[in-house]
Amino acid sequence: MEPGATLSAKILVVDDEPHVIAIIEAALTNGGYTNVLTTTRSPEVVDLYRSEAPDLIIMDMNMPGVHGMDIIEELHEVVPDEEYLPILVVTGNQDVEVKLRALTWGAKDFLAKPFDVPELLLRVRMLLETRLLFNRVARPDGR
Repeated sequence: MEPGATLSAKILVVDDEPHVIAIIEAALTNGGYTNVLTTTRSPEVVDLYRSEAPDLIIMDMNMPGVHGMDIIEELHEVVPDEEYLPILVVTGNQDVEVKLRALTWGAKDFLAKPFDVPELLLRVRMLLETRLLFNRVARPDGR
């Protein structure tokens, strides 16, 4: 797979702390990603999924309004079964139960805050490559 194949992927970053969004957005932009959307409003995530069709969602868990776990559960209901939508949970919550619940309900990876930027970029690349490969297998005719 060519190294830049995932750099144009649409990435949605969701966190209630603007400085965390700024750090993640800067890391992604400096990493070559060109299509980064952000929101600090967790209730917008499902509508943004429907309107923007992100290839990856990077999301905090502990947010006011709608908790990250509730968003994952809502996405579980609206994302078609034949679609692979990776969700990378980035959170300060170290509770093993929260991690297991998030992974059980559809998060594909989990990263603790404070995170290492190179590790974030590596996980993003791996999740996007997995999505790309999944789509090639699921839709070999390119549709």
